[in-house]
Amino acid sequence: MFSSSFRSVALLALGLLPAVRSATFEVVVGGPGRLTYSPESVTAAPGDIVRFIFQQKNHTATQSTFDNPCVQAPGGFDSGYIPVADGVTDGFPAAEFTVSTTDPVWVYCKQGTHCRAGMVFAINPGERMAAFKAAATGGAASTTASPTSTATTGTPSSTATGTDIRVVVGGPGSLTFNPSNVQAQVGDTITFEFRQKNHSVIASSFEAPCVPLSQTTPAEAGFNSGYFPVPDSETTFPTWTVRVNDTRPIWAYCPQGNHCGQGMVFSANAVEGGSRSFQAFQDLAKQINGTATTNGGISNNTMDNIPSDTLQGAQGQGQDDEERAKRAADEQQLRRDLLTQILDTGARERLSRISLVSQQRAQQIEGVLLRMAQGGQLRSKVTEPQLVDLLDQLEGGQDGTKAKKTTIIYHRRKDIDDDFDI
Repeated sequence: MFSSSFRSVALLALGLLPAVRSATFEVVVGGPGRLTYSPESVTAAPGDIVRFIFQQKNHTATQSTFDNPCVQAPGGFDSGYIPVADGVTDGFPAAEFTVSTTDPVWVYCKQGTHCRAGMVFAINPGERMAAFKAAATGGAASTTASPTSTATTGTPSSTATGTDIRVVVGGPGSLTFNPSNVQAQVGDTITFEFRQKNHSVIASSFEAPCVPLSQTTPAEAGFNSGYFPVPDSETTFPTWTVRVNDTRPIWAYCPQGNHCGQGMVFSANAVEGGSRSFQAFQDLAKQINGTATTNGGISNNTMDNIPSDTLQGAQGQGQDDEERAKRAADEQQLRRDLLTQILDTGARERLSRISLVSQQRAQQIEGVLLRMAQGGQLRSKVTEPQLVDLLDQLEGGQDGTKAKKTTIIYHRRKDIDDDFDI
């Protein structure tokens, strides 16, 4: 029997308390920069209590099934959304579940894509916890339960199911994945160890290095670690793991700021020396984001700092007219393809009409939209009213008036996951 009401001590009763408690397990849900249950599993006996303690941001503890990790089980318990403000430091709200059998109980957070990012938990999972998490993330990724303080860059270690390859992300003065390209077999895992500053790793595609794979190829969910802020003084580092399911190349990037445009990309199983090598992938990331240094001397500029025709012309210097024209046509086609992915029909038609009046304004809007897509800030395709709202903001910013709040930006602070709107 379950109750959805809060008690005066800020406990949400998910089950009736037994007369005698054998043990109480405390599980921390979320917290600054974390999409985890900690610990991610417990072994409990009938009569034991599992106490979910909800920390910063907005999470749930919702019962699911092994076969459908991210879908609420019929009749299963659900804490509901429990938002916790950033300034809260104690007195966190909690929810209690009473264990009634030794059978596994599967749990997930139903906020946004948290489950798909590996935010799952289990009671009495036995040997199936890793498989449960893999199913939740589409068989692609899982998050580690706790950070580790050791790292051997690029050195594989043996595991029960394959080889674990360690990749260091960032670090003092470093915008790199180290190593940047690895070779992995089916069953291997790639563990990303996040060093100082604030980085993330998101699956992308070779053709669009700095855009989430889920936006360019909706049929493939890809993976997204979320941001991992690490202070300069930190000596223990959080990790996040991807399981390799086939030997096709894996492409990924860091969406923080213009890190991708500066070449902070990663690949697995890229064929070196070919047209789709890691170097070609990195060069394309720099080229599209306007950070490639060329004979024209243009460097460290984002797409909105210089018009696309100027960028294309500078990048083409030293090439013959035919090659330069082909490069420009390829870039324009890629730009159109990406906009088709993120705009609905009405929005595309409106942008086309804007282009007839002011091509420069249309390019400015396109640049903003593409950067939002690159950072994973678009929840769904942009509609015409939302595009008009964005245009109003741009115009307001130019004439000094206060811009209206847009409805298409997924407001995410760069240091933590911000999911209060549900």
